[in-house]
Amino acid sequence: MLYPHGTKLTYNNTGYVLLGLLIENASGLSYARFIQERILDRLGMKDSGFDFTHKIIARKAQGYTLVGNELQNADFVDATTAWSAGGLYSTVHDLTLWSDALAQGKLLNSESTERIYRVYPETILQGMHYGYGIVLAERFGHKLQYHSGGITGYNSVLQRYPDLRVVVAVLSNLDSDSDVLPSWTLGDGLAKIWFEAQSH
Repeated sequence: MLYPHGTKLTYNNTGYVLLGLLIENASGLSYARFIQERILDRLGMKDSGFDFTHKIIARKAQGYTLVGNELQNADFVDATTAWSAGGLYSTVHDLTLWSDALAQGKLLNSESTERIYRVYPETILQGMHYGYGIVLAERFGHKLQYHSGGITGYNSVLQRYPDLRVVVAVLSNLDSDSDVLPSWTLGDGLAKIWFEAQSH
């Protein structure tokens, strides 16, 4: 423990690995099977799944990195090492299904759904709050719920403006630490274009 429970937040993937272990213990299923059966199949997320290295995934994008000005294949990474802290593949369409299902209470009961989006005062993270796996912020004068992520060769963001039911999902097959526009910056830019269009 870094500090007493409920007093401060430090983001770390270890917490998500612990949650994966709890899911397996409570459900009696492997984490991958639980995600497949209880979430992906249930929501019709047909183009999402656990990124097993031996699995051939149709239309999966190759990950890239920039070395100077040269585009190269990113180093191989076994995404399953991230386990319940990542390790999934998806599409923009499926991420939209996921966002809608969470927001509309299709996966969790009302109490659990409320806890996801609750502002916890102790969870200040770069000027924003952190719910249960969701960053809670404000952008362009509207509430924003989002999360971003990255692994070697890929980066992504899923943003939701709940009062407008606007969802922005961006997937990139380029390292997030390159000088090229990362997905979360592009997501903000797309949202800004949409908001500006609505004001005219």
